[in-house]
Amino acid sequence: MRNAIAVFVVIVAGARAAVAEPVVPVPPLMVTLGYAGGVSHLGGEVTASQLDLEVAIGAARWQAFGEALIGRGSSPDPQSASGDHDRVGLGVRWLAREVRVDATSGLDMYLESGIGLDSIAWDRGGRIQHHDVMVGVGSMIRKIGGQHLGFRFGLRVLVGEPDALPHACRGTCARVATGTTNETTPIEAGFLGVFAMQWGAADPTVVVRRDAYATDPPARRWQPARHTLGWALRLGSEPIAGTSRFAAGIGIEGGGLGIGRLRVDGEYDLLVYDGHGGSGQRLGVAVHNPLCVSEMRRGSAYLASEVGAGAALLHDDVHGRFLHGDAFAGVRFGVDARATGPSSSQSYGSYASLRAVFNPGGVGVMFGIATEWGE
Repeated sequence: MRNAIAVFVVIVAGARAAVAEPVVPVPPLMVTLGYAGGVSHLGGEVTASQLDLEVAIGAARWQAFGEALIGRGSSPDPQSASGDHDRVGLGVRWLAREVRVDATSGLDMYLESGIGLDSIAWDRGGRIQHHDVMVGVGSMIRKIGGQHLGFRFGLRVLVGEPDALPHACRGTCARVATGTTNETTPIEAGFLGVFAMQWGAADPTVVVRRDAYATDPPARRWQPARHTLGWALRLGSEPIAGTSRFAAGIGIEGGGLGIGRLRVDGEYDLLVYDGHGGSGQRLGVAVHNPLCVSEMRRGSAYLASEVGAGAALLHDDVHGRFLHGDAFAGVRFGVDARATGPSSSQSYGSYASLRAVFNPGGVGVMFGIATEWGE
C-alpha cells in the first residue's frame, strides 16, 4: 500500500497543473447522498449495494469527510447467502485538477484516501468485520458561486488484512479458498463505485466573473494536450499465470509529453483479477498517435492509435507474488473541450479505448474509459 501511495504522488507531481488561475475553493460545508456498489472481500467475495451518506468540511482544495454506507451484501457461498452490509469511514479528498466550463460551473478531478470499518451480518447468523484502507479517484461537477449543487462519480479500491478476519468472525462465515502455495493473501482488494448528488454551503469569498468567459470562443487548431493528469477504468480478459482471467483496474494517467503529434503518457493501475484472490499494481507507458481529428469551436473529436508496454507486481493464493509483463496495441476515440476563460486547467477530455494485450501466456483484450485534464 505504501508503494501505491508513492506512485500516486510521483504521477501527480510529474503532471504539473497549469498556473493561469487558482482552483476555486471547495464549499466550506458539503452534504452528499448517493449510491455505492461493488465487490469487496470480507472473508470471501461479497457483492455490495449501499446508500452513501457523507458530510465534508472543506478549505481551498481539500475536504475532510466522514461517511456511512448502509445496505445489503451477498456472497456466492450458499452458507452465507446475504446480509446487512455497512461501512463507516473517515477520509480526505484533494482537488487535483479543475477546468472552468463557464463562469458558474467547473469539472474537477479529485484523489481521496481514508480508513474505515467494514462489516456484514449474515441473515443466517454470524458477523464479519475488518478495518480497511481506501484509495479513490473520480470526477466532480460543481456550481461556482452561491449555494453549491453538483454531482460526483468516483471509483475506489478497498484493501484490508485478511489475517484479522477469524478473530472478528462469529457463526457461519464465508471463507477465501486457499491454494497449495500460500495460506493467505497479503491483502484483500475490492472495488467500489460511488454515484452521488451534492449540496454545499455558499462561500462568500468566491467571486463569479461572468465577463471573463467567452460565449462564442474562436476556433483553434488542434494540438495534443500537455501536462495531463486523469483517471481511467479498465476491464477485460487477460492471460495471467497461464489462465485467461477477468481483470479490472483503476488507473491514474499523467504526463502528456509531446513529440510532434505524438503524446507519451505514464500509467499506474491498481488491479484485481478473478480466481485465488488476485490483486496487484501495474506501471506502464503508452504512446498515442492521432489518425484523424474533427475540429469543433469548443474542442475536437479524434481517433488515435496507441502502443505501449507495462509490468505488474501481482499476488494470489496459489502462485504467491510474481512479476507480470505485457505489451499492447489498440485504438482510442475521444473528445477534448477547452476552457472558455480563466481556468486552472485549460482543457478537459474523455476517451474510450480498446487494446489487444500480449504477454507470454497469450493474447487478451482490455476496454477502458478515462477522463483527463491538461494544458
